[in-house]
Order: sequence, then C-alpha cells, then structure tokens
Amino acid sequence: MGIVKRNVPRHFIPIHPDNIASKDWIVLLEAGTIVGRSNEKLRVALATLERKIVTKYNIFLRKKHYLVLDGYDPRIHALYFCPQLYKLDTDNKPVALDG
Repeated sequence: MGIVKRNVPRHFIPIHPDNIASKDWIVLLEAGTIVGRSNEKLRVALATLERKIVTKYNIFLRKKHYLVLDGYDPRIHALYFCPQLYKLDTDNKPVALDG
C-alpha cells in the first residue's frame, strides 16, 4: 500500500473545506520547548488573515485541501481558526481582546 500513497511536505496542514473561504483568523500556537518550569506554556507563534491554500488529489482523484505555513512543526504547533481577535473601541479603532 506504500506504493500508491503520496506524501505531502510537513508544512502542509490538512484543513476542512469549510475553512477555505472563511474570513477567520489563523492562530498558530507553539508549545514551550524549554525544559523546566516556565510561566508561559503556550505562546502565539503566528496570527494572520493571510492564507495560502493548496489542493492535492489522491490516486482516486479526490480533493484534499492543505494550508501552507512555513516553519510548521506538528510536534510543537497547534492550529486554530478564530473568528475575531479584535474589537472596536469608541473611536472605531481595533483593540486586542484579552485572554
């Protein structure tokens, strides 16, 4: 079965087709890699609206969609789609949400 399986690069992240056209934020969380006690176990490695989507086909011509993020490592990164990271203040300027 290994002959017909096609491998994709490590920085290609499989995503659901519903997330292709959405305007959600892409948030990439990175786990702490330093051994020992740390105040921050997770940190935001990337938060963006820009996305590069690649479509690949398997041997049966079924589509599979991938999000391309350079530097993505599935061992230490987690990907989330967030609908809103900012709110508007009284002057209609974006202000980051707490939390």
